[in-house]
Amino acid sequence: MIMCLFSEVVFLVFSALMVFKGFKHPEIFSGGSEPKYEKIRLPGGLKEKYKTELAQYMKNKKSYLDPTFNLKELAGKVSIPPHHLSQVLNTHLNQNFFDFINSYRIKESQRLLLEQAPDKKTILEVLFTS
Repeated sequence: MIMCLFSEVVFLVFSALMVFKGFKHPEIFSGGSEPKYEKIRLPGGLKEKYKTELAQYMKNKKSYLDPTFNLKELAGKVSIPPHHLSQVLNTHLNQNFFDFINSYRIKESQRLLLEQAPDKKTILEVLFTS
């Protein structure tokens, strides 16, 4: 009985110390204090240049309509190193690659659905098109 009580007290003291330590040093529990792109920071001007080139390419080429399109292919098409492209998407546009591509696919779907063409497509046709 006394041993059980002793172990519970030790556990509570240990838990309290861990919580106290967590409040004093939150980086311990956050998975590290170094941000994801701390070692390779792109200058602001270069980020803006990459963002502009990326938007221009996506508008003109519509590569997002290819279901196998990936980050490496996009990086090659816009002549941006893949890790720089990933950094621009994640930090400057607050999206990962798949969210970025899917946002263009959704916009294309919306455009097709709102189109007033004589051969208006069904939702299923729009799905496969975009």
